[in-house]
Amino acid sequence: MKRDKVIISITGLPNRRKLLDRLSYSIALNQRTNTPFALFMMDLDKFKAANDRFGHTMGDELLKQVVTRITLCLRDSDMVARLGGDEFVMVLENLKIPR
Repeated sequence: MKRDKVIISITGLPNRRKLLDRLSYSIALNQRTNTPFALFMMDLDKFKAANDRFGHTMGDELLKQVVTRITLCLRDSDMVARLGGDEFVMVLENLKIPR
């Protein structure tokens, strides 16, 4: 049951609360060790129109496909969370910044 409180069931992604916990951790890590991290926000254009036209079942499948594609581009240590609807946030830690 506890897993349901931090995971959004359709996508299997962490929810906003888990994201905020991770972001707090990333900020604290950055302040302690000066380790760079990045925060990316993504919104799916015209998702509502597609969801309305093709139905919620297809909309759910579209969200699952988007999540699959995002996670294939991220490292295991990175995090992607769904804020709701068609909004996603990615947290990438331990970045190597060229100087």
